[in-house]
Amino acid sequence: MKKVRPKTLKWLKGLHIFFSSAWIGAVLSMLAIVFLRPDSTVSGELYAFHATMKLIDDAVIIAAALGCFISGALLSWMTPWGFFRYYWLAVKFFVTIALILSGTIWLGPWVNTMTTITREQGLLALQNDQYLFYRQMHTIFGTLQACLVIAMAFLSTLKPWGKRAGAMS
Repeated sequence: MKKVRPKTLKWLKGLHIFFSSAWIGAVLSMLAIVFLRPDSTVSGELYAFHATMKLIDDAVIIAAALGCFISGALLSWMTPWGFFRYYWLAVKFFVTIALILSGTIWLGPWVNTMTTITREQGLLALQNDQYLFYRQMHTIFGTLQACLVIAMAFLSTLKPWGKRAGAMS
């Protein structure tokens, strides 16, 4: 563990809160698009929904998730909290990695593919089995991701479960 000055610690915490807020806001914005979009009757409108989700994913979610991971890792490394000393920190660490990986492997590519399909096929995308499958999977797992990102914010605030057995003081 490195020793960190109080002012540096405040900056790291502030960055972590900023990136967390951006991540939560972005996933909620994507969910708003998914759940509040009207049934599209214009192909450009359907494409616009997906292009907007792609923009939010590429411009905000990726940077915010990586910012959370890096700032959280620095906070763990540079403070007595450590990476695995407390159950709630270990859970946040593993959930963050799982969310970044699932976003990279599935959610992001689903959004990219849906955007491409709606750009190329317009309303015919609504009859495309691949599009419909990705849309359903993105709705389910995007909702799960949003719930987990919000739960991690509460873990940071509530700090449940205490210190792990055998964790050094």
